[in-house]
Amino acid sequence: FDEALSHFNIIINFLEKEETITDKDEFLGMAYLYLGLINLKQNKLAQSKNYFKKTFQLGNSSIKVKLNYHLKRAKYYKSKDNLSQAQKMLRSGIEAVGLDYDEKKNAPILFDLVLELAEFYIHHRVDSKKSLYLMKKIEKRLYLNLKKISGIRRAIRWNLLMCDYFDILANDSNNSTHYYKQSQILINQLKKIGVLG
Repeated sequence: FDEALSHFNIIINFLEKEETITDKDEFLGMAYLYLGLINLKQNKLAQSKNYFKKTFQLGNSSIKVKLNYHLKRAKYYKSKDNLSQAQKMLRSGIEAVGLDYDEKKNAPILFDLVLELAEFYIHHRVDSKKSLYLMKKIEKRLYLNLKKISGIRRAIRWNLLMCDYFDILANDSNNSTHYYKQSQILINQLKKIGVLG
């Protein structure tokens, strides 16, 4: 972690002094976010809080920073079994732009937020209405991104979550099997191009 901290500090020092960089707030915000996460993992709570505060402020001028702030913090809380905080972060991230947000550059981050929250509703809260609403809200847009590996991975996750939804919440084995098979088709596509072993 020390080497990573050193690299991010060098990047931040450079960015703070530079005036001509486009997307400066975005780069700075992402660097502050990762510094906050690293400090949090090292239990340096004061430094972590300071970096998160800077990230949050820069999120007002960069949607990418705002969405990543909520996504990364939610994943951290989830890893620590603090599910209520994870849910709060995920919902705040989605509410920051709305479910209909469609800017191609940042939409994949929104999809990740929605998938995380849907997984939470399926596996932890057992809330069929909210989970199905979220999953259906991004279904069409998710399948428009199958030209990229990251889009295929999101579609695999979506299908596996739909499989879990129908298995756990709806008790519908036919639909569960259908979505599982769809995920396997996509996994096989990734294997064919050498992405998965």
